[in-house]
Amino acid sequence: MIRKMLLDTGYIIENENLEKYIKIVTHPDTEGYVERHHILPVSYFRLTNIPIDNSAANIVTLSAYNHLLAHYYLYGCVSNHMLRSRLAFAFVFMQKSQQGLKLKSTEAEFLAALPAYSKIIEDNYQFHSAC
Repeated sequence: MIRKMLLDTGYIIENENLEKYIKIVTHPDTEGYVERHHILPVSYFRLTNIPIDNSAANIVTLSAYNHLLAHYYLYGCVSNHMLRSRLAFAFVFMQKSQQGLKLKSTEAEFLAALPAYSKIIEDNYQFHSAC
């Protein structure tokens, strides 16, 4: 059901990132610090001028780590440049707002291990800021 919802947007392609994304969002975190994550991202609704789906079917609770990881995998399966830019902007915002306070060292190490992704994020953030 989630796969179909995502693919039906026409903005998301089927690849290994989609598989990993679906695995994360179908296994919500319930203990400790959690954040609400829209399975079909808010930026998709804003881009298409469709009312944001805040229903329980589109929201999952994830740890800060899994939330960042979900955005990483979602970014990797989005084909639309504008949506990719908006997802990158959301990732940078999440990273800056957390300021490492809610991340464990292993999670911060994970983020540090993704320099190529960080470069993509920063490039898209700068592109989005210029628009």
